[in-house]
Amino acid sequence: MSSSISSATTASDDLLIVVEDILSLLDSEEDKRLCQALRKRWEERQFQLAILGQFKRGKSTLLNALLGKTVSPVGIVPLTAIPTFIRRGSEEQIVVYFRNGSLERHSLSEIHLFVTEKENPENRRGVERVDVFVDSPFLMHGVCVIDTPGIGSVLRHNTAATLNILPHCDAALFVLSPDPPLTEVEEEFLRNVAEVIPVLMFVLTKADTVPPHELGQIKEYNQNVLKKILQVDNIRLYCVSAGRLLAQNGEAQSPDDGFEFRQLHADLLKFLVGERAGVLRRSIVNRLISLIHRQKNMIRLELEALALDAETRRKRLEQFLAESQRLRREQEIAIDILNADGARLIMTVNRAAAELYEVLSPKLRDELNKLVRAVTDREEIKRGLPSVKKAIADTIEWEFTRARAKLERQVRDRIQEIAQEHIERAAQVVEKLVKAAGDIFSVDLQHISPVAEFEFRTEDYWPVLPPPVLLGSVPLGLFARIIPTRWLKAYHARRIGIAVEESVRLNTEKLRFGLAQAIEASLRGLREEVQTQYDNLVARVHSTIESATHFNEQASAVREGRQKQLAQKLQVLEESFQRLVKVSEDEVGR
Repeated sequence: MSSSISSATTASDDLLIVVEDILSLLDSEEDKRLCQALRKRWEERQFQLAILGQFKRGKSTLLNALLGKTVSPVGIVPLTAIPTFIRRGSEEQIVVYFRNGSLERHSLSEIHLFVTEKENPENRRGVERVDVFVDSPFLMHGVCVIDTPGIGSVLRHNTAATLNILPHCDAALFVLSPDPPLTEVEEEFLRNVAEVIPVLMFVLTKADTVPPHELGQIKEYNQNVLKKILQVDNIRLYCVSAGRLLAQNGEAQSPDDGFEFRQLHADLLKFLVGERAGVLRRSIVNRLISLIHRQKNMIRLELEALALDAETRRKRLEQFLAESQRLRREQEIAIDILNADGARLIMTVNRAAAELYEVLSPKLRDELNKLVRAVTDREEIKRGLPSVKKAIADTIEWEFTRARAKLERQVRDRIQEIAQEHIERAAQVVEKLVKAAGDIFSVDLQHISPVAEFEFRTEDYWPVLPPPVLLGSVPLGLFARIIPTRWLKAYHARRIGIAVEESVRLNTEKLRFGLAQAIEASLRGLREEVQTQYDNLVARVHSTIESATHFNEQASAVREGRQKQLAQKLQVLEESFQRLVKVSEDEVGR
């Protein structure tokens, strides 16, 4: 087991142990549900790595080498436009999801029936995605590898399908090979990828096919090309021989070979299992710390309230509730700001969609005219220009998928800023509320920050394409035979043009509406979560004081027993807090 995986296992086990200990200390059902949700989130964590590359670059072979077994078909024809999600599972199988909502389970050996162009040409089966489950150490700790369709093949919809899934990935591997050099299609795709993927790594495969004295020159050449395309100063390019690695039954190459598969493998795990998991771990630890602070605050508050007489306790509770109502107005102002920021972001999306329509409508019209002019065969024209329909449909899919990926990335970045700003404003209000409770009841309370979970979720995007039969066609027979070719061509071109214009309009609206809905839903969830945390804090203070009132009315022995119980629980919570701090510090040390 590599050191990266070993460290991740230790961190994972330590955190789960602390979570279980904290769960056993909680009395509130609300806090128990929160703690259980955090545990589940850590256990089900997932980090997605996409494998990108032009057909025949060695993409699937590299993926199989990373997994240590043959999973992805290595074929001689381009794969169809279906992404394959590879996850860890004890039983090797595939789950095929269809666009009509149904699913089927099959053995791994049957995967080619659904993801290859030979067995499923142009995705006639209507497959939306395929999930593959295999037992591989590389997939431990939530790593999910996405085998994307080969870009830049004759099947342009493959490239669009690949670009469609990238906004949901944590990182991507871009696969190159010594021959041929980087193509224009790859350069265009790479520029689009860089706009939507947070971390991009580069691999030069088939390193064993190049003489050793030429490998360094080829590597340097490709690095310079990549730096120019991406306009960056440094590019790390790993040279590997995935095919040789598989032939050696998974045995890593020696460093003396000049191949860097072992380093690539380690760096990928370091990022996915280390850095990305670290971000999630810190988020969970922060929420657990906030939970412990809240528990400790309520215990301190009850201990102080137990020492008060009934009238003083009642007056101070009324004072606190009045202050919470005043602060609620500040909370409402923060919500108003959030709503305004969300509305402005939706207006930005609306403007971007309108601008996209103004750009793509004439662009696709020109592309259609160019395609129509290139057709001279009368039989092709009599059939309604099917090659033109196919080509323009592919272009529509590519243009809108690319535009949507770019716009979604921009929206995602801005909405994260909006969410963080709102969380900070809400934290200021909660801090005032906690301080008010401490001042009113003369007890030292720890600050509790609302650690809200925010996630911007969008639905999978499939561009609306013109139907195969575009607004009818001229009946074959005598009538079609006597019409001059140029008239027949113009007739079909006009009908295709109308359908293309309608497709542009529908796609623009679909893109705009989908992002607007996602913005509204995400901000609504954040608003409700922060508001609920505030309301729950007020309710907890109220119930804590009522608990103190209840025990104060009991015999002195019962009251003293309650005080002792609270003091012991406070000590155990402090120990759990220190263990959480240690888990956090150990993670930083890794």
